[in-house]
Amino acid sequence: MGFKKIEDIIKIKKFIKTEEKHSDFNKKYQPDIYINGESEEFPNEVFEIETLFGEGINAMKKIDETIEKYEESSIEKLNVVLENITLLFHLKEIKEKLKIHRIQGRKGKKF
Repeated sequence: MGFKKIEDIIKIKKFIKTEEKHSDFNKKYQPDIYINGESEEFPNEVFEIETLFGEGINAMKKIDETIEKYEESSIEKLNVVLENITLLFHLKEIKEKLKIHRIQGRKGKKF
């Protein structure tokens, strides 16, 4: 039983990285959390944590920049993580932004 847990921890350390630089298609990026898709258990996925503090009227621009950063990458799924209060404050804008990105197709990316 204990061996299984150690094996899982090893997999987690191997496939889940934090604040490490990555590159593909001649593009460099440093996600907050990167899940390497080489494992069958994990997708090729990124988590970006955004506070939007101090962004003011540029808050949605910051989210756009985060999304565009992974536009030409091999990342299959992008998760933009926001604090609850930040999400509620910008909910209407974020819903509209998601609608636009889905209409545009965003090259098979999931948000």
